[in-house]
Amino acid sequence: MHAYQPLRELGQGGQQDALNCATIKAFRIPLPPLAEQQRLIREVERGLVAVDSSAESVSKQVTVLREYRQALITAAVTGQLDIAAQPLEAA
Repeated sequence: MHAYQPLRELGQGGQQDALNCATIKAFRIPLPPLAEQQRLIREVERGLVAVDSSAESVSKQVTVLREYRQALITAAVTGQLDIAAQPLEAA
């Protein structure tokens, strides 16, 4: 956002203030050297692999917990689990 005003100023002049493709194309954006860009890309990709792995792990855990919940409900409904005999613990 810090380049917004300078970019807007490039669009001024002539009969109508406007940004067009030629104006935007002429606007220079500083970039880090290619080696630094590639290092940043590798770092981001490693982070994405870690996030994807965590998301997959959480998804598997949710699936197992849903199956466990369903098994408990089935056991309680069919009488295989006597829930009345279990004492309630205070939190």
